[in-house]
Amino acid sequence: MKYTVFTRAVIHAVRRRIPRRVVHKYSPIWTTEFAQAVAKQKQARREYLKPKMTTNRKRYNALCQKVKKIGQVARTKE
Repeated sequence: MKYTVFTRAVIHAVRRRIPRRVVHKYSPIWTTEFAQAVAKQKQARREYLKPKMTTNRKRYNALCQKVKKIGQVARTKE
């Protein structure tokens, strides 16, 4: 009997004190344009890591910026 009283008290305390998560509204940003940009970025990263040339690094950085910008624009449309 004491065990059930204790477990009820613990469960009650947990429910009162542990905050519940707010469900995040899903916003679909994964478009075909975004998918193509990410694929190009992955390919540029592979090319950049092989010989480590400056031109490859610049191309990779430019594609990273493009992917970031596309994602930000898609998020702000909502």
